[in-house]
Amino acid sequence: MTQFIETFLHTFAAVGKIGLVILAGGILVRRHIIKQAHISALSDTTVFVFLPCLMFSNIVTNFDPSQEKFWWLLPLLSFVMVTGGILIAAPLFWRELRTKTNLLPLAAIQNAGYMVLPLGEMLIPDQFDRFSVYVFLYILVHNPLIWTVGKVLITQGQGQSVPFSWKELITPPLVANLIALSFVFTGFNRSLPDFLVEPIHLLGTATIPVATFVLGASLGSIHLSRVGQKADLIKVIAVKLFLLPLAVMGVLFALDLGQTNALLALFLVIEAAVGPATSLILAVRTYGGDLQKVSVILFYSYAASLFTIPFWVSLWKTLGGL
Repeated sequence: MTQFIETFLHTFAAVGKIGLVILAGGILVRRHIIKQAHISALSDTTVFVFLPCLMFSNIVTNFDPSQEKFWWLLPLLSFVMVTGGILIAAPLFWRELRTKTNLLPLAAIQNAGYMVLPLGEMLIPDQFDRFSVYVFLYILVHNPLIWTVGKVLITQGQGQSVPFSWKELITPPLVANLIALSFVFTGFNRSLPDFLVEPIHLLGTATIPVATFVLGASLGSIHLSRVGQKADLIKVIAVKLFLLPLAVMGVLFALDLGQTNALLALFLVIEAAVGPATSLILAVRTYGGDLQKVSVILFYSYAASLFTIPFWVSLWKTLGGL
C-alpha cells in the first residue's frame, strides 16, 4: 500500500503539472487573451514543424531495430487497442447504436501523443528517449485511424455524408516518421552530421510544452452547458478510463510483459489510461457532428483522468511493473 500511495502521489504530481499548463491555456482562451487564430497557428506549427522534428531526431538517434526486434508490434498494438475499445463500448450502446455511433471513438481512441509524451518525460526522464520512440512507432497507425475510423464514427448522427480523401492520411508527422525509419533501416542515419541533427532536435524540444498548451487552449475553448444524457458520459468514461486500462493490464499480466519489457508495458498502460484524442473535436468542427456532446464528454474525461491515470500507473507498478 505504501508503494501504491507513493507512486500515486508522484504520478498525480506529474499529471498535475501537465494540468497546470492545460489550465493556463484554458484561462487565456476564456479571457480572450489567446484567440482561436492563435490556437490554430500554434497547432499548425506543432504539426508541421515541431512534432516532425522531434520524431525525426529521436528515431534517427535512439531507435535501434537490433535491440527492439519486435518494434513492428507497436503499430499493430495501436490498431488492436482502438479495436478493443470499440468492441468493449459497442455493447453498452447496442440498443441505440445507430444514433450514438459518435460515442465509440470517444471511448476507444486515446490521445496517444500529446498527453503521453509529457507524462513519459516526467515519470521516466532517464528512459524518455526510448519511450518517445515507442510513442512515434505507435502513432504510425494511430493517427491514420483517427482520420479514417474515428472521423467516420464521430461525425455520424447528423444526416450528412462524410467525405474522405486519402490525402488526409499523408501528414508531416507521418512523413517524418517514415523518412527517419528509412534512414535507420538503411544505416544512413549513422552518416548524418551533428550540425544537421542537433538543430532539428532543438526545434523538436518545443513539441511537448507547446502541444500541452494547445491541448489546454483547445479544452478551454469548449463551451460547457448542461451535460445532457449523463448515462452516455458515464459509459464513455467507464470504457475509456476504466474498462480499457483494466483489459490492457490483464493482457500484460497474461503475457508477463512487465518482467520481459517493463518500459513497453508501462507505455501501454499509459496509452490505455489517457483521455480521448482531442483531434476528434477537429474532425467534428470540420466535417460536422454533435460538437456540444463531443466537447462536454471530452472535457469531463480529461478532468476524470487527472485521478484515473495516477491510479492505473500506481496499480501497475505496485503489482510488478517498472
